[in-house]
Amino acid sequence: MRRLFFWLVIAISLTIEVCAQPVETDEVMATIDPTPKYREWPDTRLGKLLGEIEVIQASGEMWQGTAWPLKVKEAIELGPSTSAELITLLDETADDHHMMMRTLVFLLRATNDKRAIPALIRTLPRCYQQSDSDYGKRVEDVELWAFMQEHEAIEYRDDRFSFGRPITEIFATLRRWTGERIGQMEIIFVQKDEQDSPRIDQIKRLTFWTIARRWELWWDEHWQEYTEDPNHAHVGLILPQEEPIKVEPLDVSKRMQLTGKYQTRSVESPMNPGASQVFYDIDTGRMSGLPEPWSQMSREEITTAKPMIQIWAAQAGYDLMGWEETIDGQTRSVVIPIRLRLWMLNAEIEFPLTLTMESLMAAGRSVSGPFGGDLNDQPAQKLPGFFFITSENTVGIIELKKVLKKPQLVLKSEWFPNEEPRVYFHQGWQVNVNVCRPDK
Repeated sequence: MRRLFFWLVIAISLTIEVCAQPVETDEVMATIDPTPKYREWPDTRLGKLLGEIEVIQASGEMWQGTAWPLKVKEAIELGPSTSAELITLLDETADDHHMMMRTLVFLLRATNDKRAIPALIRTLPRCYQQSDSDYGKRVEDVELWAFMQEHEAIEYRDDRFSFGRPITEIFATLRRWTGERIGQMEIIFVQKDEQDSPRIDQIKRLTFWTIARRWELWWDEHWQEYTEDPNHAHVGLILPQEEPIKVEPLDVSKRMQLTGKYQTRSVESPMNPGASQVFYDIDTGRMSGLPEPWSQMSREEITTAKPMIQIWAAQAGYDLMGWEETIDGQTRSVVIPIRLRLWMLNAEIEFPLTLTMESLMAAGRSVSGPFGGDLNDQPAQKLPGFFFITSENTVGIIELKKVLKKPQLVLKSEWFPNEEPRVYFHQGWQVNVNVCRPDK
């Protein structure tokens, strides 16, 4: 497999042509606005604090010292009366101001005012953003650190408190207030990527709207359990109306070129208690556990329902499904391709410099059913790779990496800190996906 990727890298030819006219320094400086443009905040105590927080965040100083957490603490200590203002400000926050979205959701969670739930749901579609991280902020002041940890989304065990992406902050707040986790695993790993085709970008974006709509329907049914205020009885989503973009045609005679998109996911068996990563959509990064009513069934009932589960997975747009089978009297973890054309590649094959999709298909063996079950006892360096084409014409290479039968990584769930500790990676296969694109 290493040889395969060696030749893949060799096969990539990049021609960079730089054509630029010389520009005078004074001309460049004249185009730069020396005064940063900040948001106009209300003339209130909260508005003033948020303006100061925005300046600290824009300067990058929030990661140094205590200036930022002190301002956040001061805003929290204004009390629950700020909730209405925070809701309005969250709705008015620009789609690309994700750092301020984080802050506003953090502050709303601290008010514990559940009238904010519709605003959090309205914000979900705007969490579709380019790759970013959930941050951990270290604070030397013990009392300040304890205060911030009291209001954080994800529980840290060291001297940091968490300050997550907007989607992390929102899901943690909804989970804490409602006990629900609708659609979380389906979009928590889905991020905007400039290399995506227009169709994949559309599917990703509309997935966020779909999850928000499911939350809206839930709120329509349950809102009176959380507030008596009819002004917050409706979420008010305005769903986009657009025609599906067609799948881009694929010319298999072209060479493949690595895009740098590398995804690693653990594909679990649905028989694992609490399994949340059973289904995996390579095109978008979506994952999901078994939906109800299957998630409440016994192992035997799930096994009997396998054909219906596969039909559901195909209709839901998933490419891979975790499963387990008995092979030679032993229970083996397998991966089932759902909407995927798949070819197993011999780990010993040496590929030519001109690496086309046709040559990979010709060199490989077509796989139409579960795979991985007969590889459990193979040394890691001997595991074959798999060339794939999804129904959306995403192409690439899959590698399997073994997950220990007795994993040593046991921790509290980062999303649900109040639950009992569980094994983070259940027995299954770790799927490493290298996404490629046809050479232009």
